Amino acid sequence: MVQRLLPGGNNTNAFNLNDQGEVVGFAENGTADSTCVTGGTPSQVTQFEAVRWLPEGSIQELPPLQGDTVGFAIGINDLGQVVGSSGLCSNTSIPPSPSGPHAVLWGRDGAAIDLGNLGGTNSVGDAINNREEVVWGASTKDGIIHGNDQGQIVGFAIDGTTFNSRALIWLDKVMMDLNTLIPAGSPGMPGSPLKLAAPVQPTLRCLSPFDKLRFGRHQSF
Repeated sequence: MVQRLLPGGNNTNAFNLNDQGEVVGFAENGTADSTCVTGGTPSQVTQFEAVRWLPEGSIQELPPLQGDTVGFAIGINDLGQVVGSSGLCSNTSIPPSPSGPHAVLWGRDGAAIDLGNLGGTNSVGDAINNREEVVWGASTKDGIIHGNDQGQIVGFAIDGTTFNSRALIWLDKVMMDLNTLIPAGSPGMPGSPLKLAAPVQPTLRCLSPFDKLRFGRHQSF
């Protein structure tokens, strides 16, 4: 499917899709904004919006929250509900290093709902499952990456002193360090700990990005 542009825009980027063939991401809208240079994406010179591409190829704008000027979408479920973030071009950066002040849930009709924050400057909706459970990360708390339809959540936590991260899983709202589940001397494991966990649906499998970098593959557990 060819990604259609918004009027006046030159660039788009897709980040996720659902089983209905709907794709989400962001698209430039052609509105020049000099404040983008001071934000998290210095090369950006125009505003951008969260969008959804429908299976027949049409593009649907997902407007930012009131008072915001830009946004991006990262996750979508099979009900067509979308999550991401919105803000100003001066304080919002697009993926692959996404950040924005307001986590957003867009309904099937495109209406934006503010998911709130944890008091920090960064709040991003990362994923939403078919039970309408949203996983999001905020700058003042542990970063959480993904959840599945069983309510399992995987991600990472960052030490506020050393800034080292460790891969985590939440089962029934109880957090567990994935490094404690790896038997000592497991083949193919580096000496450093797992730092990030990401799922493969429908069975939750946790991946080590370190192994991908070192061995050209992911090590799963």
